[in-house]
Amino acid sequence: MSGESTPRITVAVCTHDRAASLARMLETLCSQIPPGCGWELLLVENGCTDETNAVGQSFESSLPLRRISEPVLGLSAARNRALAEARGEMVVFTDDDVTLDRAWLKAYRCGLERYPEAEYFAGRIVAEMTETPPSWFRDETRALFDGILVQCDLGPESRILDSEDLLPVGASFAVRRKLVELIGGFRLDLGVRGRQNGRGEETEFFVRARRAGAIGAYLGDSLCLHPVDWRRLTLGRLYEHGVASGIAFQKIHTPDRSGSALRFLDQAIRGLGQLARGRGDRFRRCIVNCGIEVGMRRAARGAGRR
Repeated sequence: MSGESTPRITVAVCTHDRAASLARMLETLCSQIPPGCGWELLLVENGCTDETNAVGQSFESSLPLRRISEPVLGLSAARNRALAEARGEMVVFTDDDVTLDRAWLKAYRCGLERYPEAEYFAGRIVAEMTETPPSWFRDETRALFDGILVQCDLGPESRILDSEDLLPVGASFAVRRKLVELIGGFRLDLGVRGRQNGRGEETEFFVRARRAGAIGAYLGDSLCLHPVDWRRLTLGRLYEHGVASGIAFQKIHTPDRSGSALRFLDQAIRGLGQLARGRGDRFRRCIVNCGIEVGMRRAARGAGRR
């Protein structure tokens, strides 16, 4: 089912070899604003080798869907392709493994009208824990793992973002096309590439947007549930997350600063102390911080070789 010739909103879903979760997510989109109400759906198939193609075809009759193949592997490349292909005034990005509230898209449509001064929008993302958390996890320290849990929860009320607020998170955010025309798209040297870990592409984009004076809005009624994969919180995966975060942080914020062996040692000692106190959550946060120092050092060395 094709969308309107000039839709106000483009929803973009970039996917790589997640056919099963993609099918479940697209089902939630079917319950959104009825087709013909000013939106289109772009499904950007990024180097897929599984059944993604067939899943996309199966929804063509029930969604205002356009399928696009982007052979250059990487989330940034897929998002930039979506920006180039989108016809909407607002481009809304979401992930291929989330559950969207029935009012999710309506909230973005209303936000477009309610905040005409806003050039980007952060959706409300809540971590969905479908399995029992490990014994070390404490709900009150959830903020320690916001980035890993893919969470952006500033409450149910919508408002203009201030400079101290969190930046939008990749599972649910939107940009006006005029902002992209002003500052450009997503950096190709940041972010996930297929199964290769990577971080920072949307962070760098929104840091650039803020530096350009762009105003953002938080849409508290655009609820998106992101499933928690506890395998991402094993010690090894947390360390890898830290390394990827450190590489991104060094490239975005501190190109002249390298990771520090002393800070690495400090975090390792702190982590062992927290473990001795029975605070497995804070111990794991220190593991992430150790990885960040290693990642910053790797990025600095790579920059030096260039």
